[in-house]
Amino acid sequence: RNIGQETRFIYRNAESILVLVFGILFTLIILHILISVENRQKRENFQQIGKYLSVFLLDEFHNICDYDLEGLARFAESQNTITENSFHQYAQSLKEKQAAISWGILTLPPAKSKPDYQAAQILFQTSTEFSLSELDQKQIHSAMDEAFKYRLNSSTDHLTLSGGKKINVIFRPIFSQENDSLITAFAFSVIDFGKLLSKVNLNINQHDDRLCLDLYQMNEDGEAFLLASLQDFCDASRDPRNTLFQPIFVAGKTFLATVHPNPYLLFARRFGSSWFVALAGLLMTLALSLTIRVITNRKSFLEKEVHNRTGELQESVIRYSALFENLHTVMMIIDPKDGQIVDANPAAAKYYGWPREDLKAKLISEINTLSPEKIQQEMHQALSSQKNYFKFQHRLANGNIRDVEVYSSAVDIQDHKLLYTIVHDVTDRNAYENNLKTSESRLRKQRVAIATLALDESMLSDEKLEPSLDLITRIVASAIDVQRVSIWLLNDDADEMLCISLWDANKRIHSKGDILLPAQYPAYFNAIINESLINAPDAANDPRTYEMKIPYLQPLGIVSMLDAAILKNGKLAGVVCLEHCGKIRHWHSDEEAFVSAIAAMTGQYFANIDRKKAETAQEKLQNQLIQAQKMESIGKLAGGVAHDFNNMLSVITGFADIALQESELSASLRSYILEIRRAALRSAELTRQLLTFARKQSIDLKILHINRVIEDMLKMLRRLIGENIKLIWKPGDFIWTVKMDPVQLDQILANLCVNARDAIEDTGEIIIETSTKIIDQDYCQSHLDISPGEYLVLTVSDNGAGMDKEIQKHVFEPFFTTKMKGEGTGLGLATIYGIVRQNHGAINVYSEPGKGTSFRIYLPRHTGDLLPAERKPQAPPPLNISENNMITILLVEDESSILLMAETILRRSAYKVLTAESAKKAMNILENYDHEIHLLISDLVLPDTNGRELAKSVKEKYPLIRTIFMSGYTENVIAHHGILEKGVHFLEKPFTMDGLLKKVKEVLNHRVSKEN
Repeated sequence: RNIGQETRFIYRNAESILVLVFGILFTLIILHILISVENRQKRENFQQIGKYLSVFLLDEFHNICDYDLEGLARFAESQNTITENSFHQYAQSLKEKQAAISWGILTLPPAKSKPDYQAAQILFQTSTEFSLSELDQKQIHSAMDEAFKYRLNSSTDHLTLSGGKKINVIFRPIFSQENDSLITAFAFSVIDFGKLLSKVNLNINQHDDRLCLDLYQMNEDGEAFLLASLQDFCDASRDPRNTLFQPIFVAGKTFLATVHPNPYLLFARRFGSSWFVALAGLLMTLALSLTIRVITNRKSFLEKEVHNRTGELQESVIRYSALFENLHTVMMIIDPKDGQIVDANPAAAKYYGWPREDLKAKLISEINTLSPEKIQQEMHQALSSQKNYFKFQHRLANGNIRDVEVYSSAVDIQDHKLLYTIVHDVTDRNAYENNLKTSESRLRKQRVAIATLALDESMLSDEKLEPSLDLITRIVASAIDVQRVSIWLLNDDADEMLCISLWDANKRIHSKGDILLPAQYPAYFNAIINESLINAPDAANDPRTYEMKIPYLQPLGIVSMLDAAILKNGKLAGVVCLEHCGKIRHWHSDEEAFVSAIAAMTGQYFANIDRKKAETAQEKLQNQLIQAQKMESIGKLAGGVAHDFNNMLSVITGFADIALQESELSASLRSYILEIRRAALRSAELTRQLLTFARKQSIDLKILHINRVIEDMLKMLRRLIGENIKLIWKPGDFIWTVKMDPVQLDQILANLCVNARDAIEDTGEIIIETSTKIIDQDYCQSHLDISPGEYLVLTVSDNGAGMDKEIQKHVFEPFFTTKMKGEGTGLGLATIYGIVRQNHGAINVYSEPGKGTSFRIYLPRHTGDLLPAERKPQAPPPLNISENNMITILLVEDESSILLMAETILRRSAYKVLTAESAKKAMNILENYDHEIHLLISDLVLPDTNGRELAKSVKEKYPLIRTIFMSGYTENVIAHHGILEKGVHFLEKPFTMDGLLKKVKEVLNHRVSKEN
């Protein structure tokens, strides 16, 4: 029964069991199908999104290496000197890159082969948290060596900072400006992989939160080292079966990006579908009636689920397509087999100028200007990942050729190896870099030109003015590459501008002499005065220069002008002119600054010349003043010496004359005394010449016609110089008269002719000339020894040995001579100097060794009579004295020897003599003497007063007394510039006995007025 019941149960429930079995089997089948479909859909969706994320990660790497690090290196290469401020200013934008935690520049020491990386120094670094020196130096040096060796970016293996951060350091070589094959430094970037994935994480969350991303670095042995992982939501272990592996090649290193689904979400979705299947099976087993409905519902649910999954897949495709379709970056997919463009985004169609379909129908060789063979080689390198960065020239639809940078890497699309290519137009950047290089080249030439001119010593020399100006124009033309460079100077009246130097670079010649008149070109001159710079690319149509079109520009073929004003004391003094021939030339700002600097330098050059001229004139005046003071001092010394010496000579000659009066002298003794007397007289002649130099010799002025005086002397002068020397007389016409002592004129001519004769060895010429000259104030400013006025010029020249500058400095000094000992006294020219200065004239000497000498004497023109008409005074009758013993003479002399000598001579001649050594003693004698005193003989220089004052006092008691003054030279108390006052009797020391007695007799018999 029990069996029966069980059997019945089975039979009764057989359908249910069958339904249950069918339901379970059906459920399992459906579950398997659903899981397979879901897994396939998720794998496709996962692969699409994973590839996108890998591309995004690859782009981040390339942005850092190929743009940011490349830009930093290019910045360093374009700078002559990088300052800390300019570096940080440039690096400010780089700091915003989250993945790169530090940027910097590392310099290398100079090396002929392999550099010493240990000696490399960090020039700048944006981060202060760590230094490269704290990292593994072996890896650092290895990466630097690869970058140095291959001239490409190179990365270290992963490094770990003190905080546990995984980093890589990427180096990019920096090349020298002068030698693009020489590496002088490295630009480097430090990548924090954690921050890199954090940035990618933001992109993941924008697309799908069910994915996890890990980044590994592969070594040469194929081992992978985890660099970073998004552990915050990917805690579970990674299932290799559900993982997408994407290799990334950056800076010589291989990285592996792994993308896998979030296990929690994957688990939830997986079991969510199973629950539906299990529920359907249970429902099928529980209610057969609901089986069809459940199946129908399940089918509907599955269709909806498939639709949703398909939508998600399409959305992923749309996202991927959006990147390709909507980015403004030129992107193409290229088949490396034949170069066929498989696909191109709208940005590519817009850039190249062909419709998209036409572009997709083209081969890359129709765009790339390289040969097909070379293009195939480059595609092979990109396909094999040997190289992914290229520089090409691409042809656009309009025929224009553009410079491009191409990033190309292999991708798998539907089991086909294709090249995913990104194109960047760098034409403008290259043009900017070329312009920058051109500008740097111009600036370098300009700096060299300015330095060359600034260091040229001739730029400070007035004697080298023309060579200096020619140097300026030639160097400027070379530095700025212009056909014509000229320098113009405005005259003092500002009505004429003269070209003083023009360099024609085409003809390679210098010229000068052209003239521009401001009145003829008012627009140009107003512009240069007001603006100081004229930049006229089209000079013929520029309103500032169009006036020059017909007379100046067109004949010379000048098209463009760049002129800068030369200023002097803030006013226009001239112009530096740059003239370009040929096509219109647009001048750069650095060229404007350069020509302005040249104009300023030229202005300073002229200012230096003016200053040097002023200094030279000042030095000349100073030397003349010193020379005049020296000659004045020598004159005072000579006058003093002559005065004292004359006193001694007076004693010698006087006592010699007295001794010769002795009748008992033997013949031999008489001869000795005569020799003493002759020596004293010769010495007196020397002192007389000294007094002439000192301008203290008394003179007798007369109005002279110099031509007549010289003609009367020619015969004597020819005998004086000898027959072997020719004397040439060149009298001037309409020669003015002069007022001077004719004896002094004789002395001048005789001394100058004798000097000229002695300077001529065998035969030669002596030329005597007369002329007239008007001296103005300007001439006197540079010649202190002469005053403005009209002068007669007497010139005596010879073609003898000549003199150097040093001898000329001393030629007028007393006792200076270049003759052999015993051949000259050295007083000839000193005497002439004294005579000329005494007559208010001037004397100059011009001489060169071996070329001769010329003395030029300036004598002031006489414009009046010698003396005004004199009223003849009523003279008292002469003294009625027949015998000398009736004459009383008061003799006053402070030199006792002279006093004794003169007293002896006078007493021997029967005169009654009263003597005194001073004026005071003389006055005492007068007070105590009751008889008449007929003659006063007094020295001009007395201890307590002068002879003039003494004579005045004596005349108060003896109004008719005669007076004789005696001295070694004429003092100003009785003479003015050597000219004796009227009525003054003077006895010059040294005097002889006959001279004294003759002067006494002359004065006693002279008719003078009571006033005198």
